[in-house]
Amino acid sequence: MIAFATLFLGLVLGVQPVTVVVSEEVARVALLLDGREIASLEGKPWTAACDFGSELVPHALEAVAYDAEGVEIGRTQQRINLPEPLANARIVIDRGEAATRVRVLFDSVFRSQPERATVRLDGRRLEVDDPVHFELPPFDDEQIHHLSVELEFPNNVIHVVETTFGGAFSDHIGTPQTAVPVVSNRGRMPREPRDLDGSFVKNGEPLRVLAVDDGPAEVVIVRDLSAQTDLDGLAADLRDVLQSRWRRANSSLSRLSGGALALDTVSLRFAGQLKKDQLVWLLEPFARQPGGEGYLLEVFPFSPRMTSKDGGLPFLLTTVRPPIEPTHKQRLADAVAVAGRGVAQRDRRRAVLLILGEGDDASSLTAAISRSYLRTVHVPLLVWSTKPPSPEIRERWGEVQEIDSVARYEREIKRLATLLDRQSIVWLEGFHLPQQILLAKGQRDLDFPM
Repeated sequence: MIAFATLFLGLVLGVQPVTVVVSEEVARVALLLDGREIASLEGKPWTAACDFGSELVPHALEAVAYDAEGVEIGRTQQRINLPEPLANARIVIDRGEAATRVRVLFDSVFRSQPERATVRLDGRRLEVDDPVHFELPPFDDEQIHHLSVELEFPNNVIHVVETTFGGAFSDHIGTPQTAVPVVSNRGRMPREPRDLDGSFVKNGEPLRVLAVDDGPAEVVIVRDLSAQTDLDGLAADLRDVLQSRWRRANSSLSRLSGGALALDTVSLRFAGQLKKDQLVWLLEPFARQPGGEGYLLEVFPFSPRMTSKDGGLPFLLTTVRPPIEPTHKQRLADAVAVAGRGVAQRDRRRAVLLILGEGDDASSLTAAISRSYLRTVHVPLLVWSTKPPSPEIRERWGEVQEIDSVARYEREIKRLATLLDRQSIVWLEGFHLPQQILLAKGQRDLDFPM
């Protein structure tokens, strides 16, 4: 009946042409942006200019087809400035007399099998032999339960599929669900969804909480090329400090024990580590820019995912090197926006870290637009600088922490780990744009991470 010929795979703002393809019986097409009609098409080429605004925010773009009598005969939707998955999956629950079995049906653009998978029931990890075909443990059928399966494919593709069953639902439901990160202002986050009833609203109406999850956390690091020499120097200073600390603590050991030599080889690798469930990606700010003005396609390369087993942040930032001679100018603000979009895709606890030096920024987006976008999609942004930040840099990026010493470097790494650790993911029933989700009036126990 109707489909979009124009697919926005990247970040979009400003006026952009939108084209749809329709079948013969379609007489009119209405284009709706966030539920508001912005164009009416009544013939070829079925194209309209759509204004996505001057701010980078998520949108829902719909095309509704009508016949000659004005009856709706088709509808399609695409999400704008929200990540689209490179993999898809569906959960099928079979309720048997003896056990409840789960099958996970999946596909990816690379036609590959998942390399790893994580299963969680009501926010708690399940140990299963086969993550795409397993049995659920006994559960209270009178209560609502939330099941999520996280599939990790090659090429750094991660997809999370979830479903809700039990309680008022005789079977599992396939309605959309929205994940939002929150922090508790009063210690530990409530674990039961009913404890968060009435905490979130959309258009003044309460949203139903399905589950609370403390799964893995991710930080994407965008690094100014000009900061690399300073980062290498900080790493060398940190190694000296760690060796000095070790010698003071082990002054009675002889060098023949191999203690000092062992420290020289491993101390930096395991210094400044994030926690076990906190993951790191690096995003270099160099990429081509397909598309026209106001259209930023996500072609910035992400590194492979790194964990605490790969080393601490100082080690990773000195061993995972940026291009020595980049073929394109660096675009820091663009990369920050892409990093925020990417880390929001996996519905995990999250943050973006920007490390500044004194390099230029050839971005098409301004820092203010990128910062605003990350706030909208609830991705905290931390900014470090290896040089004293100028008033202009502070005006551009807001709060900037200088890391000009080992003490400040270690302090900011701990601050980053704490920011990730404080977050929880709350799953809400239905699909909602992130800017539509608000905390209920009078709710002071919770906040969105910043």
